[in-house]
Amino acid sequence: MPLIRFTDGRSFDPATGEVRAGAAVTRLEPQPAALLTLLVDRAGTVVSHGEIVRHLWPTGTHVDFKAGVHYAVRQVRMAFDERAAEGRVIETLPRRGYRLHAAALATLACDPAPVVPPATTRTSARGWQRRVTLALVAAVVVAAVAVIERRPNDHHDRMVALLSAVHDLVY
Repeated sequence: MPLIRFTDGRSFDPATGEVRAGAAVTRLEPQPAALLTLLVDRAGTVVSHGEIVRHLWPTGTHVDFKAGVHYAVRQVRMAFDERAAEGRVIETLPRRGYRLHAAALATLACDPAPVVPPATTRTSARGWQRRVTLALVAAVVVAAVAVIERRPNDHHDRMVALLSAVHDLVY
């Protein structure tokens, strides 16, 4: 897919995920780059959260999709130096989705955009770290319970003596 040019002088290369503004280059992560590609393909139309989720993450992925979509939109907005309230390039439509202003595009690519695969190594590494952490926490809990259970336990005898003393005082 050729470079996508915007009216503010910026250009976006979907193959590399780079947004260029003169000499300044901002490299988008794979998911924000895929989001920008999707929005460019659907310029002028509303793209729902569900469509974005299906485009950015493969089936069977378990992440906080809402936070992931918001993060990707934030990254694209940062690449274009805009705030959500301004909405020069990306407009937020509450409870509906996002829309790329068609007027923001100087030229629109003719070829369909390739799907930029999400970074799976980072996700799987985080999953591995979480599993190891949970296993260590479980081992610590089991060890603590074993230590506590080995101590002599005379709490029952003390409680019975206290209750019988209170009973004798009251009755």
